[in-house]
Amino acid sequence: MPLFKTALALAAVLWMASVAFVIEPLLVHSALLGRGDAWRTHRFVLSSGWAKPMGAEAAHIPPIELPGAQSRVAWIKPGTEAELATQQGVR
Repeated sequence: MPLFKTALALAAVLWMASVAFVIEPLLVHSALLGRGDAWRTHRFVLSSGWAKPMGAEAAHIPPIELPGAQSRVAWIKPGTEAELATQQGVR
């Protein structure tokens, strides 16, 4: 039983690391989106190595290329959605 708990904890840590590995390039990209000093939320769907924007403003937001299949990004299921909040005008 202790080995099972250790394996489960390791799997949880690897999952969190893989999610963080995907979100980090999205956060860098989201800092460039929008205008003004308002908070904005952008939704992306992750699939085929790309984060594709969803929603009404999708036509104005370019897709984001994610790291290759050899990275931890490959652990995330296609169709997973990510929501990013950005604040423009702040340095």
